[in-house]
Amino acid sequence: MKNALCTGAGIVGSAIAALFGGWDAALITLIIFMGVDYVTGLLVAGVFHNSEKTKNGALESRAGWKGLCRKGVTLLVVLVACRLDLLTGANFIRDAAVIAFIANEAISILENAGLMGVPIPVVITRAIDVLKNKAKGVEKMTKGVDISVHNGNVDFNALKAAGIQFVIIRCGYGSDFTYQDDERFAENVRKAEAADMPWGTYLYSYALNRDMAKSEAQHVLRLLDGKKPAYGVWYDVEDEQQAGADLVSICETFCTAIEKAGLYVGGILPCLGGIPS
Repeated sequence: MKNALCTGAGIVGSAIAALFGGWDAALITLIIFMGVDYVTGLLVAGVFHNSEKTKNGALESRAGWKGLCRKGVTLLVVLVACRLDLLTGANFIRDAAVIAFIANEAISILENAGLMGVPIPVVITRAIDVLKNKAKGVEKMTKGVDISVHNGNVDFNALKAAGIQFVIIRCGYGSDFTYQDDERFAENVRKAEAADMPWGTYLYSYALNRDMAKSEAQHVLRLLDGKKPAYGVWYDVEDEQQAGADLVSICETFCTAIEKAGLYVGGILPCLGGIPS
């Protein structure tokens, strides 16, 4: 009897998976996000009494059933998208629909978390923006360059005319010593802003431990002096002397210090160039 039930469940599960285009990462993620959204919605209403979907903010069975119905219809729309792929010979309609719904569920989860007073890391909101762009089919490569004192006197208007859309300006290298500041950092920032060109900044790392990483983060914060670059702060970790160092701890320490200061960490790179938007 047990084997028969397992076999039946397997057959039904396989049939459902086939209808939805297979249990790939996107569909599994959507279902997980739907579950998390529903549970966090129940917590907001049932525990925090702060729901925006009921008049008094408390849990109501009608609102709960509406939520389940919406998620059921969401899966039906994915099913329709999958069938359209089959009919048209395409392979993107279902994926675009799933990604769009994942982005919507993620936004709803963040809203629920916000209503519960949970702080949301910037990296998550950025990831959702990327998902939204993918769903719209507008993911693209933004063209940018890195600039330092070694580039000399940079003409930012000429860069714009050449199609460059942003710049990542080196602020310095190593620990927080003034002699390790990039001599043209302030000038390059001033010229980028005068040319109305978005910019970010990077620091070339020599850190071998957490203490040195903390000093490098302070180096960046001192030079930014309250500025919040649109393209964030980047950490260039590629020096030969760092071979064998605990780079994970070093990068974690640097990024944590930058984020605590309210700045966006763009990423950790061995080189800088075109960066996906």
